[in-house]
Amino acid sequence: SLFSVNELTYMHAGGRIGGAASLLGKLVQIKPVCEFIGGVVHLIKPVRCRKKAMELLVDEAVKRVKHIERTVICVQHALCEEEAEFLIAQLQDKLNFQGPIYLSPVGAVVGSHSGPGSIGIGMVEG
Repeated sequence: SLFSVNELTYMHAGGRIGGAASLLGKLVQIKPVCEFIGGVVHLIKPVRCRKKAMELLVDEAVKRVKHIERTVICVQHALCEEEAEFLIAQLQDKLNFQGPIYLSPVGAVVGSHSGPGSIGIGMVEG
């Protein structure tokens, strides 16, 4: 799963990053793009604006899809449905895929750690 958070405040409150990183990230508008691997968060790349984070999410998702016809994709969001729908359109375009891409709000636990404006792409190949 790939994701980006809109604010680092919630990652700091949840113990994922330190106070200095949170403050610096807020000052320079860092939007980290991350990946869950085995339950651990790994930073892919920090970018400086929301638009670049969205573009990087799509590019990273496209790189990871091996067989689109056997892949189930879900875009999840925390109070940013319009951006999630834009992300779906970008994925369909770049993957040349007209099948369903599911849309879902994040759950309470994920939302409390990532904060409003967080967005992610989950993919499972069958």
